[in-house]
Amino acid sequence: MIPFLDADNAFNQAVVASLADWNFEGKLFTLAVDQSVFNNNHGANLRGLLSLKNPHMLGGQLLLKNCYAWVLPHLTQDALGSMARTIKKICDSVKYVKTSEVHGEKFDELKQQLKVPSNKVLLIDDATKWDTTYKMLVAACELKEVFACFDTSDPDYTLVPSMDEWKLVEILCAYVKILSNVAKVLTRPVYPTTNTFFHKVTKIQLDLTHATMSQDPFVSGLTEPLKEKFDRFWKQSCVILAIAVVMDPRFKMKLVEFSFTRIFGEEAEAWIRTVDE
Repeated sequence: MIPFLDADNAFNQAVVASLADWNFEGKLFTLAVDQSVFNNNHGANLRGLLSLKNPHMLGGQLLLKNCYAWVLPHLTQDALGSMARTIKKICDSVKYVKTSEVHGEKFDELKQQLKVPSNKVLLIDDATKWDTTYKMLVAACELKEVFACFDTSDPDYTLVPSMDEWKLVEILCAYVKILSNVAKVLTRPVYPTTNTFFHKVTKIQLDLTHATMSQDPFVSGLTEPLKEKFDRFWKQSCVILAIAVVMDPRFKMKLVEFSFTRIFGEEAEAWIRTVDE
């Protein structure tokens, strides 16, 4: 705990003191930190401070990196935030069904009458947990026909999104699913080693790059700001993640060469050389 985070060097001194307590001084390869550390100028000072004790680790250039666990939820929150009004409609619709036994029974009857094949169960999301919002949207999308009929049969229900809005939410969910799938590596029972993340990060980078070039203005508009934010993480972290995957005897430099060629194009050779050196 740091009582006064904004005080000069409070964060830096706490990190250095912890490393000393754990006997990690002079043994540090890298430290992943929250993006806010970079935003409030702690990053440059901390890098210099750590470099004094760790002078032999590639000149300290890899000492401080952005946190994978930080960037994923922020990307997802940005994506969900881009359709906040429509998502609120869906959330309110789900609450309308789930908070009343009568409404719930009526909804289930309509589902059976319409023979909707979905096995998804509606759930009310927790606004503080992006994954619950995603699961709510996926379930609701599969039951959109039921919501549409529910709208016509209940005069008090006026919340239902239009079919066009449902389609856009389905597209949104497809891209949130990408982030959700790669985030699962963080919740495995066995703590993942660093080489695992290279595969996940390159997948996000390629998927977002392809999406920004989509002919669909909604897709490109949704993914361009996500890619811009992810690019900052990628450029800070790609070399250290590449080094980790090179240490994996199954891949060595081959995977780095393959992935960097796809991502960097004509600039790939310089990036590959950096990792090799």
